[in-house]
Amino acid sequence: MKHKMKHKMGKVLIFLGLLFILIAVSMLVQKHFIEKEANSIIKKNGEKLKEQLDGENVSGSEVILIDNMAYMGILRFEKSNMEIPVLSKYKFEDLDISPCIFSGSYKDDTLVIAGHNYKRHFRCLTELEENDKVDLITCDGTIHEYYVINTELVNPTDSVSAKELVEKEEDDEWDMTLFTCNYNGNLRFVVRCKKI
Repeated sequence: MKHKMKHKMGKVLIFLGLLFILIAVSMLVQKHFIEKEANSIIKKNGEKLKEQLDGENVSGSEVILIDNMAYMGILRFEKSNMEIPVLSKYKFEDLDISPCIFSGSYKDDTLVIAGHNYKRHFRCLTELEENDKVDLITCDGTIHEYYVINTELVNPTDSVSAKELVEKEEDDEWDMTLFTCNYNGNLRFVVRCKKI
C-alpha cells in the first residue's frame, strides 16, 4: 500500500513539474512575441516620425500624431546608433508601443522618460556610460543635446515607488532621466543626463 502511494505521489509530482515547465516556456514565448510586435511598431512609427521631422516645417509643433498616438520627439543614442520615438504621455499599456514621458518636461529640465527593456526600446540604456551623448529631437525640430552623468540600478520598494526614485529634487544635477526595468522586472536601470 505504501509503495503504491509513493508511486502515485511520484507521478503527481512529475506531472506538476512538467506543467510548471510548460507554463514557464509559454510565458517566454508570449514575451518574445509581444517584444517582436513592439519592435515592429516602434520601427515603423519611428520611420514615419523621422520622415515628418525631416520633411515638413514642424515649427511650433508640440506633438506629431502617428496611428492616433501623440509623439513628442525622438531620442537619439550616439553610442548604439539608435533612434527611438517617444510618446508624449505615459500610459502603462502604451509602453509596449514606445517609451513615454513619465513625468516632467524638457522645457524645465525635469524630463523623465520610461520604456520597456525591449531590443528597440530601452535595452540600450544598460550600455551607456558617463559622458555618452544622448539627443532629444523634439517635434518642433529642436535638437536638445545631453550627456550621461550617472547610471544606477535602483530597487523600488513598497515604501519608495519608482516615481519617487526617478523624479528630480531641488539639489539634483540632472536635466533628463531615462529608465527601464531589468530583465526580471524587479529593479530599475536609471540613466541621468545633463544638458550640454
